[in-house]
Amino acid sequence: MEQVHIIYFFDPLCLTCFSFRNVLSALMVKYRDYHFDILAGGMVTGNRTGPLSQKSDYLLKKVEAIENTTDTRFGDAYKALVAEGTVISNSEPPSIAFNVFKSFRPDLRFHLAYSLQDLHFGLGMDPNLMKSYFNICEEFGINKFGFMDRFQDPAYKQLTWTLFKHAEAWGIKHFPTLMAESDERRLVIQQGYDSLEVLERAFLQTLENLGNEPGK
Repeated sequence: MEQVHIIYFFDPLCLTCFSFRNVLSALMVKYRDYHFDILAGGMVTGNRTGPLSQKSDYLLKKVEAIENTTDTRFGDAYKALVAEGTVISNSEPPSIAFNVFKSFRPDLRFHLAYSLQDLHFGLGMDPNLMKSYFNICEEFGINKFGFMDRFQDPAYKQLTWTLFKHAEAWGIKHFPTLMAESDERRLVIQQGYDSLEVLERAFLQTLENLGNEPGK
């Protein structure tokens, strides 16, 4: 039986990804025997980039909807950042930061992704600024100067765009997306947010479709 890999496509600027992480974490604990990976998929690129003021009304309404329907809470600093509107929304810088952090501590890749989200959605930090990530360096014991070198290294920008193209080639158009891969077969488990019960049901159905049910 081929091993199944579970791949989570997220984006550091994705509000729904911020709310989905608790549900995904619960699934990962329950099915810890499976290999889970996480990739930044490039949600806000090209003509989608621009100042937050272009979509501040949409974002704040989305935040309110998420807070009303889940246990997720966004920081007042993030809401103020959106309302102020001058920060540029662009997935490239935080995705580069994620890939750099992942290169230092691949074993903590999910924790690093969640810390990136906390910086932006919790503390309202500007994800375009390199110094915004120094707290994560300190939190995870990553050398700040080593991070700075890699963050500015064109190779990590190239890697980030390679992974964006990888996600696009796999048909990833919505975030979050959870996908299963086995023996060159790829099936979408779920897109968007839902309860653990619904996610687990979709997860088990996908494994069954791949001939890899737990315990069998």
